[in-house]
Amino acid sequence: MALQWTTNRQFTAPAAAAGVSVTPSGTAFVSSAWVQITGFTDAAWVLTGIVPTPGALVNSFFVDIGVGSAGSEDPICTLPGGFTDALSAYGPTDMGFTYSIDKIPFGSRVSVRLRISTTDVTPWTFAITYFRKPLTGVLETTTQPTKCVPNDAVDAVMVSGATSWLYGAYTELMASAPADLLITAFKTRRSINGQDYEIQIATGAAASETPIGFIRGQNGLADGPHYTRLPNPMAGISAGQRVSARWRTAENTTRNGNLALTYVELPL
Repeated sequence: MALQWTTNRQFTAPAAAAGVSVTPSGTAFVSSAWVQITGFTDAAWVLTGIVPTPGALVNSFFVDIGVGSAGSEDPICTLPGGFTDALSAYGPTDMGFTYSIDKIPFGSRVSVRLRISTTDVTPWTFAITYFRKPLTGVLETTTQPTKCVPNDAVDAVMVSGATSWLYGAYTELMASAPADLLITAFKTRRSINGQDYEIQIATGAAASETPIGFIRGQNGLADGPHYTRLPNPMAGISAGQRVSARWRTAENTTRNGNLALTYVELPL
């Protein structure tokens, strides 16, 4: 990716107010109702991020931003995350994009909905960040929606090996990629705090996987939203390929790790 910059100001919606309130559906991984963020955009907007404030602790959530009239919302992005410690413990929650989404025309209604991994119905709040067009400078955007795998169910589960830094088995993420893809962000969480991990993303049939890239980090049970944007998107996934992941950790006992990936389809 080229160095990005813009002289455009970044705005928030709703501005100078609490985020819009979204009540979960009460059923695990079933979407809430759409909640309007704005009924009429004052320009064409480029979506740069989502800012959630959780109402309760959840291992996993998925948030959609939609464009369109009530009952006809078209999702332009889905992002995954999780909040799994005391609400006072989480840090900055701005969930940004590797490629800002240029898919909100002038005069649009913009809304948000939520899926969580529990039956809790405590309301959450959401805000978004955006640029108004026209853009100046060098900013890579896409008219493709940002999608997530999984999208509407529990995260994929990776199992580490029984000894330190031993890979576990691959977990399938996609049986067949819908198009050539770029991975842009990931969400992971493990069942113990403070251990280093390495995730390997691969393509190919079971038992014949070919690695296309690695993700290294440290994560744990606490805080959130456990969402990390990749400054350099991961390429190497072609239409029709099977996509899988496995991981290894510094710990010397087997621990599960949750994983969700965001991606955009090519061409941008």
